[in-house]
Amino acid sequence: MPRSPSTRYGNASDDQYYGTWNTQSMPQYPGPHTAGSSSGSRPSQSQQYAMQSAPRQMPPPHQSSRAPTQVDSRPPDYWHNDKDMMCVNRGNAKEYPYSVSFRPTTGPCRFGVALLNLELGLRMVNGEGGLDQLLPPPISRFAHATLLVEWPGYRSESYILNLVDPRTRQHITRAQLGAQATQHFKNFINTRTEAHFFEDSDNALLLSVDGVSYEQVRLAELYTKDGMTFHMQFALNVNYSVV
Repeated sequence: MPRSPSTRYGNASDDQYYGTWNTQSMPQYPGPHTAGSSSGSRPSQSQQYAMQSAPRQMPPPHQSSRAPTQVDSRPPDYWHNDKDMMCVNRGNAKEYPYSVSFRPTTGPCRFGVALLNLELGLRMVNGEGGLDQLLPPPISRFAHATLLVEWPGYRSESYILNLVDPRTRQHITRAQLGAQATQHFKNFINTRTEAHFFEDSDNALLLSVDGVSYEQVRLAELYTKDGMTFHMQFALNVNYSVV
């Protein structure tokens, strides 16, 4: 089960929400932070990812794997379904006890918030909540942090998170944090080529028009143990049928 912030800084509705997400019954693509895993080397049958940055290349931008056919007022993730969700990068809650969770305000899917919504700062519960309200002071005291983007079959890539709004000099909100993380993940997808993909690695998931598309991914939480490095837990909608 995904971790939630400490009791003092947690949100009761978030705790209740995540209590209904039985990740143990979902297909699992555990991250490198679960018990018994290792990092820092080339992925293989026994190691999921490396913790080294892949060579910088600039391929053509990632293209959507479905045509923009929606012409009504339904949310862009209306086709996501709870029954077709897969958990990706579920970390060890004891090792990474702090998190900022993302809960949707619209359905039908209840697990995480679609990146299509997060990039616009939309359709999440308590999007206006500041990090100082979501994390305890020792964890939320930093102005910057590292976001480590990890995906099965690829080497990880690090990005900078700005945790203080330069205009207000206040902590950024949950919505702003989600939008930043989403943009970094989109950059990660756009800069992956076939050369970056380790097909023989455990649980590899190809990011491409013939594999996993940006539109299928939801962000469940950003978790950390120290407030200086954050990791992303995803929910992946594995069914791409649109009605």
